[in-house]
Amino acid sequence: EMNRLAGEMGLKDTHFCNCTGLHDERHYTTASDIASMLAFAISDARCAEIMSAVKYTAAVTAQHEHGMIFRSTLFSRMSGQELSEERGIPLTVIGGKTGFTDEAGQCLATWAEDAAGEQYICVVLGCDPKSPRDAVCDTLTLYQLAAKPYGEIERYLLPGMEETATTAAGTETTGTTLVTDVTS
Repeated sequence: EMNRLAGEMGLKDTHFCNCTGLHDERHYTTASDIASMLAFAISDARCAEIMSAVKYTAAVTAQHEHGMIFRSTLFSRMSGQELSEERGIPLTVIGGKTGFTDEAGQCLATWAEDAAGEQYICVVLGCDPKSPRDAVCDTLTLYQLAAKPYGEIERYLLPGMEETATTAAGTETTGTTLVTDVTS
């Protein structure tokens, strides 16, 4: 069913072998296709609401009399306000999805909005498997392109991090893409 939907969405470089995202040699996708999947997902208001919540409580069911509580892994790693608060860039990360396997490393797909309401999607793949914060840093580094020329971009580091030779702007960025203007 997932492969059928991927075909309907026009994804050309994605094939699913399971519904969990766990590693399988025949399971593949690209940053561009993940960006398209995220744009499709957030076009549904309920999905966007869930993916942008720090904490979301699902409806009460017979099995869960108080509903199930889901906490955002994304927002446990960042607030979403880092660029506007620390760099003066009027861009807020609205929500997204983290991912990790030993083979794929740390991955992060997010969407953000600037002060004019323009939406952006950023997907980073293959970040340091031992550092979930690396994907956040790469994401915040790339989002600066929405407001600054490439030559003025500085690697974003979360408090307490030191610069490393990972996928910062100006170094290798294999598996990283920035897709802009997904509102149309």
